[in-house]
Amino acid sequence: MMNFELNSDFEAATAKIANAVFPNIQFQIIAQEIGIGNLSITCKNPRYFGDNFRIKFYPKLKTLIVSGYSHEGMVHLTYTPDNNYEWRNGSGLKISKPSSVGDKFEYLARTFYPFLQEFYLVEVLTDFSFSFELETALALIAAQSFPHYNFNFRYWQNQNKEVCLHFQGNRNIEQTLNIIPDPLCQKESILFDVDFRSQPKLLTINTRWNDDQYLLFYDSVGYLSWNTLQLENIHPPSVLGRRIENIAVKLYPILEEFFAE
Repeated sequence: MMNFELNSDFEAATAKIANAVFPNIQFQIIAQEIGIGNLSITCKNPRYFGDNFRIKFYPKLKTLIVSGYSHEGMVHLTYTPDNNYEWRNGSGLKISKPSSVGDKFEYLARTFYPFLQEFYLVEVLTDFSFSFELETALALIAAQSFPHYNFNFRYWQNQNKEVCLHFQGNRNIEQTLNIIPDPLCQKESILFDVDFRSQPKLLTINTRWNDDQYLLFYDSVGYLSWNTLQLENIHPPSVLGRRIENIAVKLYPILEEFFAE
């Protein structure tokens, strides 16, 4: 994660929302960026850690996570703007709404979401394009990791000069008829998003497998790190982890060279 400074208005608004749930607590507010374009806000009570909570906001995924402590231990609430609430424990397993903090965290989620959405609104720019040869090379990298799918992708750039690529691979029925059963080939499509920032250099890939969203971070020294929306530094997902890592390793130098021009 990378720290960044909050302006006074943002910090005051964050404290106001937190104090609506935890009155009379002077929270220390720490903001960090998760990967590229995602935000983490930690509200810390210097006197008692049990009041601490963290907000993670993923604007492209339209998802917000509230993490903190209940009487049963660490819990994570996943919120989406259709008023969908999903609760998990510290191990990532689904649980019922905790009686001790459930209403409080759900209030934080639905209040922070529109506030952060407005704050983090990023303009999409379309003032660049890849060559046909480069587009072909990028699609080929995806196809090498998932050979039974036909890929296409679209891309754009935002005002922070970050490039975003959305890949979609549709299963090739003819190629999958006579192969050894592969869990990946049961999926009609494979979707993943790549974000690349040239300064500081970082590439992230996010994808969904079954019920979980996975994020892979790859930096300029070749360090790979896997997260879910709730948990950090996890083991790579067994089915598609290595394939996504291969895509990151191959895409990084190509995008780095493109943005060095």
